[in-house]
Amino acid sequence: MQHLIMHRTARKPADAWVRELLATLHARGVKSAMVIGPPFQMRRMALLFDMVFADGGVELTYRSPPPEAGEISSRAWWTRREGVLAVQNEYLSLVMWVLKYRLGILREHVVKGDRSP
Repeated sequence: MQHLIMHRTARKPADAWVRELLATLHARGVKSAMVIGPPFQMRRMALLFDMVFADGGVELTYRSPPPEAGEISSRAWWTRREGVLAVQNEYLSLVMWVLKYRLGILREHVVKGDRSP
């Protein structure tokens, strides 16, 4: 069994990084991969990976590690202010993702914060 661990940095847009990951997996002949990420971001991550990996020949599995002591739990997020903010921010990010990738409404410069035409 072959193991490949890749970590995304914020320097590159997520969709570009996932496309590079797919190319790397193809080059290595990988047929299945596990995507590991924070529980609050997993829905958005799965949407992006499924979009890029559609018909890509790589089967994906998604997992989130359990929260460590002091971290926000996805099962009791409403009990702490930080949890409520995390869920609120993730839903806003999910709406932005749908507008950008699914509907193509947002242009790249608007997403990056540049308001010039």
